[in-house]
Amino acid sequence: VHGILHDFTRAFPDALPEDIEAKLTEIAEAHFAKLGGSPLVGAFWRPQFHRFARWFAATEPARRAGVSNIFTEMKGSLDLRADADFVLTARADRIDLAADNSVVIYDYKTGKSPIESHVEGLVAPQLPLEGAIAQAGGFAGLGERAIKGLVYISASGRQEGGAERDAANGNPDALARTARDKLLALVTRYNDPAMPYEVKRRRGPFANRYRHDHYEHLARVKEWLTQEAEEEF
Repeated sequence: VHGILHDFTRAFPDALPEDIEAKLTEIAEAHFAKLGGSPLVGAFWRPQFHRFARWFAATEPARRAGVSNIFTEMKGSLDLRADADFVLTARADRIDLAADNSVVIYDYKTGKSPIESHVEGLVAPQLPLEGAIAQAGGFAGLGERAIKGLVYISASGRQEGGAERDAANGNPDALARTARDKLLALVTRYNDPAMPYEVKRRRGPFANRYRHDHYEHLARVKEWLTQEAEEEF
């Protein structure tokens, strides 16, 4: 799905085709054909993507309004080595350059998008960190840019076919700067040889993702926990 949207944007970077849905569907069918008639694609993804194509055709003109250039699958990096010997890298699904020289960064999601509180709390920091890269001029050819928007586009094909949601309902430019500052603080902290690396799984919103840890036996976590309990007793 990312490849389909990438090819469409690359084919129509300036002006949209007269029939957006037909062109997007044409590109999609070429991608689906490469999968060799997969039953999963035929039963689920093909009809779901057709619903998404209708939604995209109805909403894309508004996204293009006031946009001077569009970049897709943009690789970027943020060099923090002057502070903490660390380089952040990313590949943005889509970056729109607005007429006022600010940018809107989009992330396509075929699954569930992170909830707003997780993005603003930097539990799901992907888009804010991509914003930090853009602010620093880390996307080649873009230069340093203010962040006008951080946006998720759902391409699941469910319900209305698609959905668009701001990742930061407030000040995305400030959120990107906060993400950069907190990343630097985190990297600096773990760059200290005296800083221990915790072996226990994270709690909170990640708890359900770590019900089974494939590497727990290598860290001998249960053995350590047993020893701690015996010592306390």
